[in-house]
Amino acid sequence: MRRFLTLLCCAAATLVVPQSRAVGQGAISGVIYDSLKLRGPLRDVSVMLTELNRVTTADARGRFKFDSVPDGQYHVTFFYSALDSLGIGGPIATITVSNGRPAEAYLTTPSPAELYRRLCGPPKDPSVAAVLGHVRDVDTGQPIADANVETFWAEFEYVSRNFRRRTFKAITRSGPQGAFILCGVPADVPLDITVRSGVFEAGPVTVTHGRDVVARRDIAVSRRDSAARADTMRLVRDSTHIPIGSGVVRGTLRDRNGKTVADAPVRIVADARETRSGPDGKFVLTGVPAGTRTVEARAIGYGPATNEVDVPTGGTANADILFDRRAQELKAITVVGQRPRRDIEGFAVRQREGLGKYVTDDDLKRRPVSRVGDAILRSGNVTYDLTSVGPELKMRATGSMTNDSRCIPNFFLDGMLIPAPEQGMRQTMLQAIEAMVNPEDVRGIEIYGGLGGIPPEFNRNNGCGTIVIWTR
Repeated sequence: MRRFLTLLCCAAATLVVPQSRAVGQGAISGVIYDSLKLRGPLRDVSVMLTELNRVTTADARGRFKFDSVPDGQYHVTFFYSALDSLGIGGPIATITVSNGRPAEAYLTTPSPAELYRRLCGPPKDPSVAAVLGHVRDVDTGQPIADANVETFWAEFEYVSRNFRRRTFKAITRSGPQGAFILCGVPADVPLDITVRSGVFEAGPVTVTHGRDVVARRDIAVSRRDSAARADTMRLVRDSTHIPIGSGVVRGTLRDRNGKTVADAPVRIVADARETRSGPDGKFVLTGVPAGTRTVEARAIGYGPATNEVDVPTGGTANADILFDRRAQELKAITVVGQRPRRDIEGFAVRQREGLGKYVTDDDLKRRPVSRVGDAILRSGNVTYDLTSVGPELKMRATGSMTNDSRCIPNFFLDGMLIPAPEQGMRQTMLQAIEAMVNPEDVRGIEIYGGLGGIPPEFNRNNGCGTIVIWTR
């Protein structure tokens, strides 16, 4: 009997050992990369091993790992709120574990071009782009559905030997999770985005695509501050009566070396509120309508600088502003002889002749701008490019968006030619102009394309065009 039990135990052991060796126990690890917003590892997102219904979380470096995974084929995906709210699931990677060996998985969000294709369809023109983001309540952080999101821009087309100005707008509404997508907007023009939820409005905030096909911009709306009502915001822009908002914006102005900038004007874009920085570079703006607002500062010797900030209802927001580029110091110009008659009186004459595009003093009062370049862009025959040095205005050679040939026009200020920045100055022509001229000082702007029609006194035969700015 004892011998029988011994044989039975040995037989059982013989059966168990091969079975345990037949089932491999490997691991699946990898990294998640965000190519849309962070341009780097995506942390703290949930990663799922579908077949085993197991979930883990990516660490600070975007890495994840599943241990004790039997041999077989598996699917790994992740959940990212920025994609989920747009109705786009995370990508799925197919991974095979064999012989108990570890396997690697590399996951990434869709590229901007792929995201545009999924959200908007195949682009009809290589120069179009999209803006996506979320609308939320500035006080609760909750998403706001069915909010109106819009932007406007102008284009000029050369048809039948004439320029034709066309105004375009893109309008959409936020979805149940507050997500919105504006498709088919121009990629080479700064766009001012405004959001309206019911009677309340936020913005405008400026979106510049640069080389990105899809730009992101989240906007917060206050639904409690009466000064944030859309009709009130229009009143602020168009009259001297300024309704008092409930928000406060504080901050400090500094240059790129950390030095504070004193006695510089600071304002809320598209709003009449303005203050100046103190001796320590600090500023306080009171009575600001709650919601997402753009704060702009200007200082002699620097280009304009902005910061977008979410102002809570009845609360305070911080908006430190950094001046990161100095304006160009122009060489002294000696004028000999009598100056030709070039003054604002000729503006009306040339406007009646209709050889160019014109921005008048009344235009600027009806639609205030925060930068001189924004007023020039309204002509439509000008594009906004981000160069390696900074933002630049360029002329479209044919006046059409379909032609990618662009050049930098000549600039005249009060009839005098402004020399181009020297190499090594690390400054564009646009930055030089905006450092010299404040929008509120402009009386009129003349824009002449490169196809002819430039008045002789402003023609330097550069083959590109001319922009003439008149100040008060």
